[in-house]
Amino acid sequence: MNRNECKDLIVHRMRHDLKYKSVKAWQIFNRQDGGATMYYMIHATDHPDAPGQMSRAYRHVVRPDEIDEQTNFEFIYEPMGPSGISYPD
Repeated sequence: MNRNECKDLIVHRMRHDLKYKSVKAWQIFNRQDGGATMYYMIHATDHPDAPGQMSRAYRHVVRPDEIDEQTNFEFIYEPMGPSGISYPD
């Protein structure tokens, strides 16, 4: 099983077996080798505000270091992620 298949299986099981309302896989990148995906952080929650809070936190941490402060508008740069998979019930 490759990395993406494993991530998809975990997301699926947390959503369907554990019944979390929101399950998303966020990519965690290695900044030292050009941004390759090191692993996925799985965020599972039932709280309605948590996905938005996680999204804001992720964007804050993952934004590229080289973006100039003056041109760092949130609507310009949107990092890759999350990769929540939707499965039919």
